[in-house]
Amino acid sequence: MVGAGVGIISTELGYFLSDMLFKDKGLLRKEFTPRKIDNLANPSYFGLYVGYNIMPGSYKLSDGKTMTASVGSNVGFEGAWYPCTNWGFGGRLSVANMPFFVNKESQDDQLKFVSAYVGPHFSYPFTSRWLVSTKLLTGVCFLPKTITYTVQGKETVHTSTETVRIGLGTGLALSYFARQNFSLKFFADYNLLPSFMSTKVSVLNVITLGSSACVMF
Repeated sequence: MVGAGVGIISTELGYFLSDMLFKDKGLLRKEFTPRKIDNLANPSYFGLYVGYNIMPGSYKLSDGKTMTASVGSNVGFEGAWYPCTNWGFGGRLSVANMPFFVNKESQDDQLKFVSAYVGPHFSYPFTSRWLVSTKLLTGVCFLPKTITYTVQGKETVHTSTETVRIGLGTGLALSYFARQNFSLKFFADYNLLPSFMSTKVSVLNVITLGSSACVMF
């Protein structure tokens, strides 16, 4: 999925840059006609996205140790249906992982989770090709049953009795309509995830930065 996303984004970026550089100076100059983009009707879409997860700060575990996370990956599908220009309803399905540290020691295990969110979307087209959007999502997170970490040679296995938990998410995105039925989106999402292990707080703050390739319909 990551390879497909990078390939699609690279191809469309190449088309976009060549249009900016050469415009109507190509071999078929006499046959050139400007493309008309009508994104004002309804910006419904379905897309593949890739991003990076960032979990700022540190968290105290129940045994007194400190957990921090490194930058991880996030891939998935997202989509929304807009009955009108500004308001719609949609969701996303994603798979993510984050390497983590306990007392600054790198761990072989990783924080992995699958999430499925739905909720309202809002969009505002400020030009014929550019669109800004936001969303408010809620759904379920599927967490690993066990997580193992080792500190100073001593292994600890954390077992969770609840592997399905509720999560919340929101975000801001900027979309560019490269074609009538294709757009590129650049987004920053903020998520409140249930804690993977016994920490002094029940939720974790996770920021996802990335881009997606979307088919418009």
